[in-house]
Amino acid sequence: MVYQWLKSILKIAPLGRCLLCNRVLRHEHCICADCDSSLALVTTPCPHCGEILPPGAPEQQPCGRCQRQPPVFNRCIAPLVYQQDIRSLHHRFKFHRDLTAGRALAQLMAAHLRQRPDKLPEVLIPIPLHPKRMRQRGFDQAHELSKDLGRLLQLPYLPTALERIVHTQAQSTLSRTARQRNLRHAFRLHAPLDYQHIALVDDVMTTGATFTAVATLCRQAGVQQIEVWAVSRTLAP
Repeated sequence: MVYQWLKSILKIAPLGRCLLCNRVLRHEHCICADCDSSLALVTTPCPHCGEILPPGAPEQQPCGRCQRQPPVFNRCIAPLVYQQDIRSLHHRFKFHRDLTAGRALAQLMAAHLRQRPDKLPEVLIPIPLHPKRMRQRGFDQAHELSKDLGRLLQLPYLPTALERIVHTQAQSTLSRTARQRNLRHAFRLHAPLDYQHIALVDDVMTTGATFTAVATLCRQAGVQQIEVWAVSRTLAP
């Protein structure tokens, strides 16, 4: 009670600790500035699918796969490389229900998105888990991430717009081609989408097969501009 009184009088910032180095923090962020600056950024993304291209690749030139067959979505934003500290945060969030780690990932993503010069999408739509996996895991990481991003970016999110109706094999165990087959008819929309610019949200992107399956549904529903957002991108799909 005394601390709360002092806090209100002196405006003492709440104490927290950096999730990566345990340094004491006096701000609402979950990661200190030093750890933030050490995270690996995707510096050479394909402008369409977000795949990490080799260093020195021409800027804004699509990868060979996108040149042969552009993705159904308009744009991918996945600013961080899925390795080391970022991988650790994802695992804490996804497999240990550490919502603070999830909030840290949302903060990192929001900081990147605030730098874009164009307009943000009208609404965020999380990629859902199947109910069986939801019961096993106890929460849906894409929903939590979308909720935090919506709060940070002042955007609405639609947690029930999309449903996963097929309990598919885990994507991480499959090849690129098998991932695409695995997700055929796996999702459905509950109602027509009354939006022209949306962002589909998930935590990690590998081949983009899940995003492609959902983006195809949204395109068929009449959505004109579809972005896919993931906090991080794996190095080798």
